[in-house]
Amino acid sequence: MGSTKRTVLAGVAVAMAAVLTASCGGGQPEAPAGTGAATSGPTATVVEPVRDPGAIGTGPMAVYPAAPDPIFPMPEVLRGVVVRAGNDVAEWPPYFYQERVGGQPTEHIMGYTVDVLAEVFGLFGIPFTIELLPWNRVLAEVAIGTRLHMFSDASYSEERNAGYLLSRPYYSTHGYYYWSRKYFPDGIAVATATDLKRFRVAGVLGYNYSHYGFAPGELDQKAKSFPAVLQQLQRGYYDVTLENYETLVGYSAIGENLLADPDIGYAPVPGMEPVSFYMMFARNDIGAALKEVVDRGLAELEARGELENLLRRYVPLPK
Repeated sequence: MGSTKRTVLAGVAVAMAAVLTASCGGGQPEAPAGTGAATSGPTATVVEPVRDPGAIGTGPMAVYPAAPDPIFPMPEVLRGVVVRAGNDVAEWPPYFYQERVGGQPTEHIMGYTVDVLAEVFGLFGIPFTIELLPWNRVLAEVAIGTRLHMFSDASYSEERNAGYLLSRPYYSTHGYYYWSRKYFPDGIAVATATDLKRFRVAGVLGYNYSHYGFAPGELDQKAKSFPAVLQQLQRGYYDVTLENYETLVGYSAIGENLLADPDIGYAPVPGMEPVSFYMMFARNDIGAALKEVVDRGLAELEARGELENLLRRYVPLPK
């Protein structure tokens, strides 16, 4: 799998730390100057382990200084802004996750979405950070729009469309359903996603299941991660769970080869179309400018064929 090249530069770290410290009073921080060591995309400099004194939580954070030689002009409203992106601390491999060393998570955040953000913001010379927090906290903070400006890796729902600005889609996934062979040794055969409602269905707290045909409250969402949901199936608490194939494969990147478990059965949801995923932004001036930047950057990467190349570094084609 691909990896974002990391170069810890003391001078850049000091510059970024100063910039981030300036934001603690609630105003927008100034973009770092003189950080020309970075380049856009997967080779962008990641300054670690600099902590933002105004960070929302204590979880992992990646800091990207402004890339040199942007090819597109930066929107005026983003000048002097370090873009703050949030995502789920439970991880979403292979799209974003903490790199493992010796089986242990590090502070380094990597994955397809991280590389895409580095490429897109590199085209405009925009510095940014990524902070991992509980998912519902991320959604709430971006809805407020002061401490976090955006999040990514989110599927469409009417509620999200009303609450945030959405980018153009930048990847899609294939919906599968999963069961325990200990309780269903012959499998679970369904003709449509609606047939799954005959079973006890579990999901992850805060996740959107509308594309599977499930409204909030129609499935149990107490678990905080997908591995925790699979444990619930194995203990017989629930019959079925739902998740895309690509993420289940992606868990191997963090040492959890979930599909290798002989007790877990899985199959594609019949008749289900691929699910598109988006970046989402606060409904304010900065969010609107970020949507413009991200949409233009994604279109540029797609036209060059780079978006697909980045994706295939991490994501296999579904079986």
